[in-house]
Amino acid sequence: MKDRSNSHGYGSVGAITAGLAMSFGFAGVSSSAIAQDADSSSSASDDLGAVVVTGSRIRRVDAESASPVLVIDRAAIEASGVVTIGELIMELPVIAGAATNPQVNNGGGTGAANVSLRGLGTVRTLVLLNGRRVVRDPNFDGVDVNAIPINFVERVEILKEGASAIYGSDAVGGVVNFITRKEAGGAEITFDYGVSGEDDGQRKAVGVSWGASSGKASILVGLNYQEQEGIAAGDRDYSAFALYLYGGARIPLGSSRTPNGRIFLPADGDPDNDGTTFNDTYGCTPSAAGQISVTRIAGATGDQQSDYRCYVGATDAYNFQPLNLILTPQERASLFLTSTYDITDSVTAYADMFHNVTKSGFQIAPLPFDPVNDDIVISADNAFNPFGIDFGGSTTGNTNALFRLEALGNRASQNETSLDQINLGLKGSVLDTTWTWDAGGGFGRVAQFSDTNGYIFFPDLVSAIGPSFTDANGTQCGTPGNPTPGCTPVNIFNLAEGGAANLAQFGTLQSNYGTSQVNTQKTLALNFTGSLLDLSAGPVQAAFGYEYREESLTG
Repeated sequence: MKDRSNSHGYGSVGAITAGLAMSFGFAGVSSSAIAQDADSSSSASDDLGAVVVTGSRIRRVDAESASPVLVIDRAAIEASGVVTIGELIMELPVIAGAATNPQVNNGGGTGAANVSLRGLGTVRTLVLLNGRRVVRDPNFDGVDVNAIPINFVERVEILKEGASAIYGSDAVGGVVNFITRKEAGGAEITFDYGVSGEDDGQRKAVGVSWGASSGKASILVGLNYQEQEGIAAGDRDYSAFALYLYGGARIPLGSSRTPNGRIFLPADGDPDNDGTTFNDTYGCTPSAAGQISVTRIAGATGDQQSDYRCYVGATDAYNFQPLNLILTPQERASLFLTSTYDITDSVTAYADMFHNVTKSGFQIAPLPFDPVNDDIVISADNAFNPFGIDFGGSTTGNTNALFRLEALGNRASQNETSLDQINLGLKGSVLDTTWTWDAGGGFGRVAQFSDTNGYIFFPDLVSAIGPSFTDANGTQCGTPGNPTPGCTPVNIFNLAEGGAANLAQFGTLQSNYGTSQVNTQKTLALNFTGSLLDLSAGPVQAAFGYEYREESLTG
């Protein structure tokens, strides 16, 4: 694994926030959060404790809010039968846009699920744990909600409108706030097993938690383990073919980057100067640009022009889809703890923390090679080039030659991500007033390590498909009298059938690489909330606070 030691500081941010609201003298409870009998609702309202509704820092007795807050309570979480937070919230209509999840294979294959509210992106959706920021994954600049243990969560509050005035610019799309369970009586063990109707995609999960409370203290600890098998796109009829929309019809096609190649030739080209053009040889229909395209005949060596025929898209396109995944495999383990302790009658200490490790990986089809876009020239003087013209280069004006490098195998990765989040603090009341205070700090860290294979080192490929010649010593890179040391030519026109030596040489060009990224977040916050004065319609309440945040990324 390559070690990149560059360190990038996101810097630090300090902010003072203040809020003012009028609280009227009624108590209401959102039906989506808590279900009560109509007969007991009025009497129970007198016993409701003060809460802070997501989208406001003002403590209030009622859970109703002028802002649209969707609440998923513990009963709904348990009834859903899901084993990850991502599965729970991804079905909500308010979740929109290109958010990554384990069913988006090209999203990175880290097993992560992030949230994009109202389609405004993960960077504009704030994710909180008990009202405090959760550290972001450096891979996609969003929070991996799958890392939050599902049996750690009491309810989920989703603010479906922007809240940048309260939380900052990362809350323009909205806020997702995970409220943790505070206590539980005794031990709780859960098991989950599932398999698809196609007898694949097996998943297993187990969760254990234990809680206890006394007059002054409460504690809840637990652990989770989950394992999910991957599912290949080729294992389902609906995903086995690359589908394209043409003329209002959905048709299965594929990529023009094929193992046998799609080679573009000038229709009137005559590199041999014998009066026979490429179009005379193949009889293909020229494009508006005066080009034809040919592909190597299956089983042919490819070292002669007669080994090629006209390219037919509907027949020769490469169906890359079966090699992709529609569900990435993943393995996840996590630990969590939440605790409170009453130091005095008016001061309480609290702690919330969890640790999660996720192993996953992506798989997609072999690497396509496009020498124009990749700015590499296949030389006319390459010993394996039967056409006598140059191909590729971004500024050369040469025609293109497209290939699928199956000899490299599928592109794939193995990723391991660990996430730690710790929030500690003190809270209490101010003398005998209605004012309360909350002082706390948080530390978050995401470390992600990835090994990726199936790619190629282009600088070495430049020489391998450049000029080459054959003499008594065999085929060599360079020109007679000026061979290129340390280079062996590669037959890009026929990798699979070009012989064992050709495959062995091409294998030396493969470039597997590793990445390492660590993102850390440190926060400090101090908030006050209480009543300023009483009016006939009810008390005027206010909230004041200061927050400091420092983030850094090393990779």
